[in-house]
Amino acid sequence: MAALPKARLVYLCFEGLPKTVFDSQVIGFLKTMAGQNLIFDLFIFESLRSAMRNRSANAKRLAELRGAWGGDVSHIPLSTKYEFPLAASLFLGSLARDLSRRRRLVLHCRGHYSAFLAALLKKLYRDVFFVYDVRGDTEAEFLYRTAAKRSSRRAWSTLEFELLRRGEGFALHHADRILCVSSALRGRLQERWGLAGKAIDVIPCCADPALFHFDNRVRMESRRRLHLEGRAVLVYAGSMYRWQLIERIVEVARHLSAVVPNFHFLCLTPDLAEAAAPLAKGLSPGSYTLLHAPHSEMPGYLMAGDMGALIREDHPLNRVACPTKFAEYIMCGLPVLITEGLGDLPELVRRERLGIVMKGPDDLAVLEGGLVGFLTESSSSEWKTRAARIGREHFAWDGYATLLGEIYKKASSVTRF
Repeated sequence: MAALPKARLVYLCFEGLPKTVFDSQVIGFLKTMAGQNLIFDLFIFESLRSAMRNRSANAKRLAELRGAWGGDVSHIPLSTKYEFPLAASLFLGSLARDLSRRRRLVLHCRGHYSAFLAALLKKLYRDVFFVYDVRGDTEAEFLYRTAAKRSSRRAWSTLEFELLRRGEGFALHHADRILCVSSALRGRLQERWGLAGKAIDVIPCCADPALFHFDNRVRMESRRRLHLEGRAVLVYAGSMYRWQLIERIVEVARHLSAVVPNFHFLCLTPDLAEAAAPLAKGLSPGSYTLLHAPHSEMPGYLMAGDMGALIREDHPLNRVACPTKFAEYIMCGLPVLITEGLGDLPELVRRERLGIVMKGPDDLAVLEGGLVGFLTESSSSEWKTRAARIGREHFAWDGYATLLGEIYKKASSVTRF
């Protein structure tokens, strides 16, 4: 029995360097694994057009990442669809030395393109173990994105959908382990693909408890700095992608301004230009604050709020989701205004009384009645400390470190007979 050469741990991500989730979900995972003495090399794939458009910001961002957890960082300015064959070829070429040494490869694959690439590699080279980190319902996301285009590009969309479906099935059936962000997503994948005998673990979108936690002193200081003393503050933190429903959130904020005394809306987004128009159209001057906060400073701004907005429409992609911002809100002691049908989260909110559940984005009636009383109750340090504790129990990275560590340590120590 001979031990294999030391395994190489690799994280694959085909999403580029997104502004709102990369630190929490990718770097958070890598640092958590480094705490388990598991050092991953990171491969970031980004479309050529996006890489060219963001080249100066990417250069700065990549410089910050190198050395952040001890692994190497590779940025490949090629990504999905038409660029995928070349991106895959460059990745396989980068593994030439590992393959020639018969080194075991252990891959963490974020999303379906990463998992499809790993499955292809596994067909070519048998010493591959890969975990498919499923971030959502890929088919539902495709249908959501292409709904407006399908009438004019129906034939191409149908072909693209079929290729995507086959690719995901191929990846799921060849994966050694599957991670899902919600039990609802696990159930949907099992219903769609069977996956009998597959090890499937539910690990929600997590946050770093060293960064996201409640501190009443920080809350008071942040509210003073932002001139929010005496205000009832609704917070939205995130991007301006279409599914974030910023127009609906602004409508909720406008309604709250009429029923909650001293109301203020705090919008935290890297997409300042995209947010400015709907805010100016729906809210009066002085009733809102729009700004961008780096990930490292986000907790202070969240603690300044009185309720966080997480509003989505009723759609299959949302019914299995677990948005990162939920973990960050709750771990900072911020109650959540959330819509029904958002993965496993509304049930948790109701069970632990962590916020208010709306039937849908237009359910403004629920915002009346006991809302003012709830905001008063949840503004206490005791309430926020309890919410932050529940958040940590469910959504802190360190709560899943042992499980993830065992998966990768076992995969890395396989011996050949």
